[in-house]
Amino acid sequence: SDASLGLPWYVAFSELREHLWWLWPALPPAERQRCIRRLGIWYQVHRFLSVPQTDAQVHMLEQAGRLQWLVGRIRGMRALSGQPSGLELDWLPASERVPATLRFDRLVNCTGVAARATGQPLLHGLQQQGLARPDPTGIGWSVDTSLRLLDRTGAPNPGLFLVGPPAVGSCGDSIGAGYIALGFGRRLPAVLEALEAVSAEPG
Repeated sequence: SDASLGLPWYVAFSELREHLWWLWPALPPAERQRCIRRLGIWYQVHRFLSVPQTDAQVHMLEQAGRLQWLVGRIRGMRALSGQPSGLELDWLPASERVPATLRFDRLVNCTGVAARATGQPLLHGLQQQGLARPDPTGIGWSVDTSLRLLDRTGAPNPGLFLVGPPAVGSCGDSIGAGYIALGFGRRLPAVLEALEAVSAEPG
C-alpha cells in the first residue's frame, strides 16, 4: 500500500481523480446523486491541496481567533433589519437539533456549479431552444462521454461540446486546469471528427 511505502494520502487520491472520468459516467443518475449527497463534501475538501504559504496563513488566522470552521446546514438568510448592511444566517449545526443564527458583514457563496442558467446567457439560450438540459444530479449540464451537450431528449448534439466545471455533474471531476486539459485531450478525437464533418458540408 501507499502507506507502507511512506507515500502521503493524496497520491492515492490523485490516482482516483485520474480514473473518475470513466468510472463516474457509468453510474446511474440516482447513484451519482447519492455519492454527491453523502460523499461530495468530503471529496471536495480533499480535492483541493493548499500550498505551504497559504496553509501557514490559515493556521495563523486560526490561532489569532479570526478564522473558525463550522459544520452544519444552512436553513435561511436575510438582511439585518434596520441596518444599512449585514446579513443574518440561520443554520443547523452538525449533530445538533436546535438551529442557531449567525451575523455577518459579508457572505461569499462557494457552493460551486449549479444547474442554473442564471448568468450564463449561452447555456440559457441553448436550453430554451432544447439543445441543452441540466444534469440529473442537479449540478451543471448534461454531456455524454465525448463531452457533447445533450438536448432535452437526452440525445447528443454532434457539434456542441462542453468542457470544464459546467460539465461536472456528468464527468464527476472536471474542475482544475490540469484535469480539464486531460479530459479534453481524451475527447479530442471526437471533437476533431465533428469539426471535419462540419467542414465537409456543402456551402
